[in-house]
Amino acid sequence: MKVYPGTSTRSRRSKSSAPSGKSSNTFFVYLTTLTTFVTVIGVCGLFFMFYMSLIQESRNIDRRIENVKHQIADTNRSIKTLEDEYAKLSNLTHISAKIKQFRLPLVEASHHQIRNREMEILTPQQAMQIRLPENRPVSVARNSSRPRY
Repeated sequence: MKVYPGTSTRSRRSKSSAPSGKSSNTFFVYLTTLTTFVTVIGVCGLFFMFYMSLIQESRNIDRRIENVKHQIADTNRSIKTLEDEYAKLSNLTHISAKIKQFRLPLVEASHHQIRNREMEILTPQQAMQIRLPENRPVSVARNSSRPRY
């Protein structure tokens, strides 16, 4: 006996006749789809919020960098102003004017009055008066409480 398509004696169930559990299965598929959709939207929202927070943090850092640059520029201007004032006050004409203004007598300077920015300047007489430390041999105390090998 040869069987051809459509000639079987068994009856096929049509797709329209659904079993009784089909409605709960449809609800489960709907719930799974909705949950997946909400999860995808939530993850996209989290990525967007993270991206925006990175942009905001970047702008805050840029603002702080600009503030520090302005502070550095202000400090450099202050240093330049102080250097100019120092140069003006250490000028010989200014010093002479102050000597005349306060009627100061002209005397030889002591060694602690004359200073350069880097080192003290001494007269030859002052340099001859400085005593240098003598080179003495240094004795080291021995620790006899612990054995030596």
